[in-house]
Amino acid sequence: MKYAAIEKAAGEVGVSQACRLLEVRRQGYYEHQKRRDSVRKVQDRALTTKIKNIFYESNRIYDARKICHQLREGGDDVSRKRVRRLMEA
Repeated sequence: MKYAAIEKAAGEVGVSQACRLLEVRRQGYYEHQKRRDSVRKVQDRALTTKIKNIFYESNRIYDARKICHQLREGGDDVSRKRVRRLMEA
């Protein structure tokens, strides 16, 4: 929870000062950032698999909009821009 406060204060106060005020190690804050990014990467990998499956089931016809629509019907809350980015990768 304290890490979220540091992120909100970005721009107004430096990371070092925010960590000192909240009594959090600066290194701990940056470790938290790394872990959070890795969670996103895991989600992206799973989503990429779903995107590829939908794309190949459509005989390579569906674009990002149609794939995004199918993913939303399946219960995934995803934006078209994210689908496009993962399709390009």
